[in-house]
Amino acid sequence: MFAGNIKHYISVGDSAMDNIEAALKIVNITFDSLRSVLDMPSGYGRVLRSLIAKVPPEKITACDIDADAIKFCEKEFGCKKMLSSADFSQIHFPENYSLIWVGSLFTHLDQETFSSLLKLLFDSLETGGILVFTTQGKHSVETFERYWGGQPVPLSREQLQKELEKNNGFYYSPYFNAENYGIAISLKYYVIALIERLFGSKARFIYYNERGWDDHQDVFAIQKTG
Repeated sequence: MFAGNIKHYISVGDSAMDNIEAALKIVNITFDSLRSVLDMPSGYGRVLRSLIAKVPPEKITACDIDADAIKFCEKEFGCKKMLSSADFSQIHFPENYSLIWVGSLFTHLDQETFSSLLKLLFDSLETGGILVFTTQGKHSVETFERYWGGQPVPLSREQLQKELEKNNGFYYSPYFNAENYGIAISLKYYVIALIERLFGSKARFIYYNERGWDDHQDVFAIQKTG
């Protein structure tokens, strides 16, 4: 994820930490009290670089589908590593986590897979644990054309608005060279309704920050209450 601008690269990690810290403060959780932390997808440590300033690396697991990335994180930062899978039903975490950070993964999943991942991660929290994750929301509707890298945009912004209205605030289109990975837009009311439908009283919605991560993706946080 490094494109030559080191200042911006570091600011993305710091932006993630600002949101994580804000969510933890709402429920009076300190970084020192965290027993275990999951960073998924970790990549080569864009957020992990900032996270280890707050949490001892031996408490953190870097999880990614890229084996080289998690090996790098283990060697560079001293954290634990776990290889992920494109099939979320095949993922079995070895422990429950006090904090899970998910930056820019829900942003690429279809509706069914989005729900499956959300349930997997929530089930992998310890009681009282916090899940902080990002989505592409209203701002991504306004900048929809930017995501296609010069390839044909699948529909106009007006058509996108109609699709969102028809699908209760959700839209997904795969990339042209991939079947199960693409661009997902999930508006705030869709995400909140999904949390309520999947978890009911077991989840507490604690935090929302529109364009909170890198002035781009929306940030949500929920706490597992039971």
